[in-house]
Amino acid sequence: MSRPISKNQMADFWYENYLNNGACGLCGNSGVIETTVRTAAGVSCGGRFWCVCPNGRTCARVTKTKRPNQ
Repeated sequence: MSRPISKNQMADFWYENYLNNGACGLCGNSGVIETTVRTAAGVSCGGRFWCVCPNGRTCARVTKTKRPNQ
């Protein structure tokens, strides 16, 4: 059984792995990770998700939504 990670552990993980010259390497400080693409067959996949960085967490908390507007 695994235990949930704390907010401090998540922040430390993000800081150690994704902070790049003061900017988030996942979203570029926008707070949104955009992964929407189309496959070779034309099928849409991916989506828009809140980032785990402070900007993304703040946006998610303020808007009280699971995902940004599509």
